Amino acid sequence: MNKFNEEVSHWNEYNYVVVNDDLNECYNTILSIIISEKKGLSQKQNLSEIKRKINELIE
Repeated sequence: MNKFNEEVSHWNEYNYVVVNDDLNECYNTILSIIISEKKGLSQKQNLSEIKRKINELIE
């Protein structure tokens, strides 16, 4: 948990944040990011949803 708390406190420094609530959804999200990045495209992420989920996890 210490490692989690350390890493989650820096979430906004990462290019992408993927929450692993559903394995298939997580896999598809990561695959989509990889495909986009290979094409030189960045994906937009819902930062408010990420903040909400992180707050939920650390409470």
